[in-house]
Amino acid sequence: MNAWLPNDTRSLYNDNEQSFNSRSLFMDRMPLPDAKDRRDSEDRREWFKKLLWLKPAVSPNRWVIPNQSPNTALYAKLLSRLMVNMAGGVMENAGLCIDRFGNPYIPGSAIKGCARRNAVYRLQQSTTLEEKIEILTSVALIFGWAENDWAPDRSKKTARAHSDFWWAMAEGELDADCKRNENWEFVRTRVQKLIQAKIFTFQQTDKFPSTFGGWIGFLHAKPIKLISETLPFGDLELDVLTSHHSDYYKNPKNKQIAYDDENPIPVIFPAVSAGHVFEFNILPTRKAGETYLGLAKQWLSEGLSVFGVGAKTNVGYGWFDSSEELDSFIRTKILEEEEIEIQQKKAEEKRREDKEKEKRQQELKKLEIERLSLMSPEERADDKLNLMDRASILNLCRNFKKENDDETKKALIRALKKEEVESGSKRAIWEEIKKNKKFNSAENLIREYSYKMTPGKQGKMP
Repeated sequence: MNAWLPNDTRSLYNDNEQSFNSRSLFMDRMPLPDAKDRRDSEDRREWFKKLLWLKPAVSPNRWVIPNQSPNTALYAKLLSRLMVNMAGGVMENAGLCIDRFGNPYIPGSAIKGCARRNAVYRLQQSTTLEEKIEILTSVALIFGWAENDWAPDRSKKTARAHSDFWWAMAEGELDADCKRNENWEFVRTRVQKLIQAKIFTFQQTDKFPSTFGGWIGFLHAKPIKLISETLPFGDLELDVLTSHHSDYYKNPKNKQIAYDDENPIPVIFPAVSAGHVFEFNILPTRKAGETYLGLAKQWLSEGLSVFGVGAKTNVGYGWFDSSEELDSFIRTKILEEEEIEIQQKKAEEKRREDKEKEKRQQELKKLEIERLSLMSPEERADDKLNLMDRASILNLCRNFKKENDDETKKALIRALKKEEVESGSKRAIWEEIKKNKKFNSAENLIREYSYKMTPGKQGKMP
C-alpha cells in the first residue's frame, strides 16, 4: 500500500510506513485520498484493515475536573454502532473522531446538539404558552442562541424555518405556520424579558443581544474502561453501505428510471463498536444553578436514548442506554475500581518504601563494617559499649564473671573510670553500683580485674 505522506513526515520516518503504530497518526498523516470502493482496487479495504489492526496507544484518563460534582457526569452505553465526523478528513466517508491516543470520542458540539434537539422537541410538545415560555427560557439560558434563533418565518428559497425556537411554537408543517406566528410574538417577548432580568444589567430599552454562549458547557465524551466488566474499549468495526442504483443517483435526468441492471458496489467505512460505555460531562458556569444543570443532564440523557448522536441515527446508529439503572451501576463499578486502585497504590508504595528501607539498612550495615574494620580491638570494644543503654551496662556488671570477652571487660572498666565530663563516661553507673548492696560481689570482681588489667595505683577503681 502506497502512502501519501507529507514531506516532513516522510523524512522523519525514513519512507517506511511500518514505523507508524499510532491509530490517530495513521488516520491524519497516511490517508489515501484517491482510494475508492471499486472492483479493480483493494486499496481502500486494505487501508481500513490496517486502521482496525492498530490499537489505542494508552488508556485515556477520565476527565479530571477540580471540585467536580457527581451531578455533572452521565454514563451511557452504546447500543449500536457509532459514526461521528464521517465527512471529516481527507478520505471520502472515512472520517472518525479519534484522539491522539487512538481512542474514539464524541465531540462536545455533537453532544450539545443532541441535548438541544431533545430540548426543542420538548418545547414543541408543550401545550400551553406558559409551558413554552418556561421551557424556552431554560433552553436559551442553557444552550445559548445565535442571531437567527429569534427570527420568525421560513426561508423563501428553501422553505426551511429560520429558527427552531419559532418552529417549536406549534406542531405540524407549513399548515401550522399561522399558529406559530401567533404564539411566537407573545412567547418571544416574555422570554427575552425574563432573560434580561436573569443575566443582563442593561436597561429594558437596550437592544437584546444577538448571540449568547449559554450557561452549560458540554465536554467531549470519552469511553471508559472497567476492569471488572467485559466491555469493548477503543474497538472499531467496518460497516458497509451498498447502493444498488449508483448510476441513477448520479444522473437522475439522463436515467429517469432505476432499473435493476446496475452492478452494486459496497462502500465500506469505519464505525465505533457497540457496547462502549461513554462518560458525558457537562460543566455549569458560575451563574447556572442546580436547576439548569439538572435540566441539561435530563435533556441529554433523553436525547441519547431517543434521538441518538452522530450520523445515521434515523436508521439506528448512535443510540444509547442512558437509564438511571445503568448510570448507577457504572458509578458503583467506578467507585469499586477506584478503591481497588487506591489499595493497590498503597500496597505498591509500601513495597517501595520497604525496599528502600532495606536498601538503606544494607548500605548502613556496609558502612558500619567498613568503619569497624578501621578500628583497633580496643576502639571497637569502646564503641560497642558506648552504644549500650544503662540497663544493658548494669546487666553486664551483674554478670561480669560470666563475660568471656576480655576486650569487653576492659572497655567497661575504662568507661567506669572516666570522669563524667569525658566522652563515653559511665561513672554515674559505677557510683550507683557502689551504693547498691546487690552489686557488692560484682563490685569486688570489677576492682580485682582492674588491678589485674593495670597493676599499681592506676588499677584502682574510683
